[in-house]
Amino acid sequence: MRHLAYGRIRLSASQASETFSTGERETGLICLSGKAAVTADDKDVLLGPRDAVYIPRDSSVRVATKSAADLAEFSSAVTHRYSFQVVRASEIAKDPGLQFSTGGEACTRHLQMLLAKNIEASRLIAGITEAEPGNWTSWPPHEHSALLEEIYVYFDMPEPAYGVQWFTATRKIRSW
Repeated sequence: MRHLAYGRIRLSASQASETFSTGERETGLICLSGKAAVTADDKDVLLGPRDAVYIPRDSSVRVATKSAADLAEFSSAVTHRYSFQVVRASEIAKDPGLQFSTGGEACTRHLQMLLAKNIEASRLIAGITEAEPGNWTSWPPHEHSALLEEIYVYFDMPEPAYGVQWFTATRKIRSW
């Protein structure tokens, strides 16, 4: 991958906070479970499950919890700096362009686009896809070469299952 990066921030009573700088990377955090307080750009926000936040490049960030929290972190190097943005899962649920079901037999899936057309960002798009039990999440086979790079992260899968897929374009891409 040339542009996208994935990480996980897992907080608990033994490690209740984490601090980092976004540097040249715009960053998206999606709260997978628990509650976390995120501070960046002189703004404080409390995230609950499925809430998300867009954090611009060149930001100092603190993520903290009073109990436990699990956050997915996505980032990409960019030149433009957009503003700090909060996305509530409850608001996404009201927009059929951001929360919808798609696919057919054996590939029905439910999408929740948390960081997408609803925010200003240079490169990031992030969301959650849930499949019906036994269904494929990316069927029929397809690619997104026009979008250049894509990461699928699988979580809440029964032990010992796991998965991470990375897709990258093979053509020369323009500089952001």
